[in-house]
Amino acid sequence: MAGGDGGVPASSRWRLGLAHCPGRFRSGPIASTLSNQFGSRSVVIVGGISACIGFLCASFAHCLLHLYLSLGLLTGFGWAMVFSPSISTLSKYFDKRRSLALGIAFSGVGMSSFAFSPLFQMLVETYTWRGALMILAGLELNLCVCGALLRPIRLREDDLFQTENAAKHRSLTTLKKLHALLDLDLLKHRGFMVFTLSFTFINTGFFIPYVHLLAHLQMLGFSSLSGAFVISAVAVADIVARLFSGWLADLRRIPMVHLFFFLTFTTGIIIVIIPFGQTYTDMIVIGIVYGFASGAMAPIGVSLLSKIVGIARITSAIGFLMLLESVGSLLGPPISGFLKDYTGDYTMSFIASGLVIILGCLVLPMLEIFFSCSTSMDVAMDKQHQGTENEDESPVSGEVKQPLGRLSAERCDQHEVTNGADLPPGVMSSQVICETPSPATHVCVVRYERVTQACRAW
Repeated sequence: MAGGDGGVPASSRWRLGLAHCPGRFRSGPIASTLSNQFGSRSVVIVGGISACIGFLCASFAHCLLHLYLSLGLLTGFGWAMVFSPSISTLSKYFDKRRSLALGIAFSGVGMSSFAFSPLFQMLVETYTWRGALMILAGLELNLCVCGALLRPIRLREDDLFQTENAAKHRSLTTLKKLHALLDLDLLKHRGFMVFTLSFTFINTGFFIPYVHLLAHLQMLGFSSLSGAFVISAVAVADIVARLFSGWLADLRRIPMVHLFFFLTFTTGIIIVIIPFGQTYTDMIVIGIVYGFASGAMAPIGVSLLSKIVGIARITSAIGFLMLLESVGSLLGPPISGFLKDYTGDYTMSFIASGLVIILGCLVLPMLEIFFSCSTSMDVAMDKQHQGTENEDESPVSGEVKQPLGRLSAERCDQHEVTNGADLPPGVMSSQVICETPSPATHVCVVRYERVTQACRAW
């Protein structure tokens, strides 16, 4: 096996490894819509059944087309039906410790990389790849059990969101009803689109080490066992990072968007450095740093998304994010494969993927919250809840309702409180949302938080 790749062109070898991506990413909005309509529990159970059928059909495949249809569509669709509702439900259940909860949940990804890779290899050696896929099909049914354990939760924000949509549904055409059900207004949300653009660039290079790292190590002359240890080091660092980053983000000492910026930048830099590692020690260190930085991004990214769009819209936001970022996920691996085939090694593949991740990182300052003081204000809110604020000071947080007549929700989002006339002294508006008690009346709710001295200094 020349170069450890069995003579298969790198531009083709990526396809099977990412066969599930088309169904998984493109089905995001469908999963979110069904979850909004029927609840997360039912959708996750259906997703588990679909993933099981996909693996089972793949075990009878006789060509790559069969694998694309089974693993790519059925299994990918099932995983999308599981991922989006599960993460959005978890985000709604937690507020103060949301990032840590997401970190614990996402740590399962690293655990699966660490444990299931050798398990699958053992199953292949014992039962052949067809038997291994049949066993995995049975394991996928455990997703149905997990889905059954999801407890429905309804937030006040959900009620406001659904009340407004219900009022609109009574007078809208079928096409407009579908528009409201999909929450297509997210595509007009500047912060969401900026975050999605950033994530698309990040995903373009994010999967490259997972696709090519082992083959690169074998080209350097490492044995399969040594390469497996490097991959294991990446997986262990990934698990630790997801837990640590969730805990760190919930401390609210560092703005979440700045933390995400730093981790993304570090991930891009370390991928650029991968081709320059020559010794086993070099690759272990690079693997640990890469696993830690890339793993820490996941829980913080979802928590940041909930801050950008609001918790009531997180389900739809995750679905659209999965769809739009799929452009990068599907373009990155084949482009890196073509670069390898053209240059003869993986140097340019890793450098290009790292640079495109850094490009995605540089998009983040376009977010309005990037230069805000939200973290310092969150700390002040925590102090108030703990009774450490003086009673004679103005409230740390609260809200002011301002009727806006028949103005649309878009106008409400753009509404600004001028001169602070209706707000306590020393505060600034933090979030503007819309309530719709009746189809004809919109109320602009300005949630405010007092600016602390630390925030002013920042």
